[in-house]
Amino acid sequence: MRLRGLEEYSIGLDIGTASVGWCVLDAHGDLSYMKGKPAWGSRLFPSADPAADARIARGQRRRYIRRRWRLDLLRSFFQEDMDQFDPDFFIRLRQSRLLPEDRSIDCRDYRYPLFNDADFTEQQYYERFPTIYHLRAWLMETDEKADLRLIYLALHNIVKHRGNFLRQGERFSAKDANTAEAIEDLCTALDEWCEAEGLSCAASTNVGKIRKTLEDQNVARSARRDDLVKLFAIASVDSRSDAKKFAKALASAIVGLQADMKDIFGAEGESTKLRLSDEEKVEAFRQILPSEGEPLFDAMQATYSAFILSGILSSSEPETVGKSISFHKMAEYEKYKEDLKLLKALVRKY
Repeated sequence: MRLRGLEEYSIGLDIGTASVGWCVLDAHGDLSYMKGKPAWGSRLFPSADPAADARIARGQRRRYIRRRWRLDLLRSFFQEDMDQFDPDFFIRLRQSRLLPEDRSIDCRDYRYPLFNDADFTEQQYYERFPTIYHLRAWLMETDEKADLRLIYLALHNIVKHRGNFLRQGERFSAKDANTAEAIEDLCTALDEWCEAEGLSCAASTNVGKIRKTLEDQNVARSARRDDLVKLFAIASVDSRSDAKKFAKALASAIVGLQADMKDIFGAEGESTKLRLSDEEKVEAFRQILPSEGEPLFDAMQATYSAFILSGILSSSEPETVGKSISFHKMAEYEKYKEDLKLLKALVRKY
């Protein structure tokens, strides 16, 4: 670039996240002119997304891809038998979101996407199974040969919403939400970690109080975190502030709040701030987790999962004791149904 009449000049740039400003100065530091106009200006452009936002979007895409892969695999298992039983079933499912005029010609006359049999319609299906959990519970207990489409719908729900509690070779029910054992393992792992790090810890002497604090779902998470910090009583011999950060991060993670794992394990990286419910971030953090910290991190996850599962399986109905999630969800549905009926009656009366 050479400006007319200038042998020497300088270019100044002001580079920001959403703009670049520029100007041209002569040898004396004065603003130059070109065609009677000052030689300065700026270019504006959309700012880049933060790395955290892009990482979240990538994680969501990966989850959607994996979910789609699981559902396609499930469908491939059923395809051959379904073609003999109800050849248009999967086609109707794919086109159920479309208006009749947008569907393929063969599927425009169907009234319902799931069941259009003469002896079993979709209306009868929802009367018999108000929620997918009613269907899953019925399939677990029935001795009769079930409709292949019912089996597919139940498995489709399980595979699509697989949850955070899948462990190979394990089966979860209310009996498996062993919060006491999870807390014992956590306190043991915490004692070992604190001993190695030169910290004192009183968790093992407060096991009962820690369990009671975590079980109290009527108290806010932040309040339970503060109570756990006091019960852990983690301290260093020289009263360093990092011991307080360690205790706060540990308690935050267990109650389901975001925590910086760097304050616990000293690991450096972009993926140290996470919630134990975030599968993507937990997997990413495991890549930088020190090997000596794995027992404590596993114990933290197990404690968090045990109390979440205990909350899901907390129905007080006698018929749900020792049974799976489906029966507890059914009990929640019935309770909500009765509460709604009572609310409507009160509104009509008053």
